[in-house]
Amino acid sequence: KPLEYVYDFSKSWEHIITITGRAKPTAKIRCLSGEGHGVAEDVMGPKGWKDLKQAYQTNNPNEEQKSEREWYETLCWNGSAEGLADDVVRGFDKAAVDRQLV
Repeated sequence: KPLEYVYDFSKSWEHIITITGRAKPTAKIRCLSGEGHGVAEDVMGPKGWKDLKQAYQTNNPNEEQKSEREWYETLCWNGSAEGLADDVVRGFDKAAVDRQLV
């Protein structure tokens, strides 16, 4: 049966976790799989994350989308100057996740 995990109740980040089995015990924690770019911190919930990704999908961003892009590229603590182009937003760096789990 899936588990529901709510992160940041005020922003309604809901995650469904499905346990599919057990692995042999290991000396360290590691990521088995994942998908997609990590969510920008302080993006104001699921709608804010969707809006930020949309700001990068348009070729002609409006002023609000330009502002969202600038925030992500310069102020967001886990943002990046490279932005969230399609290849970036779909990417998943398992090795980077594993490094954070050490």
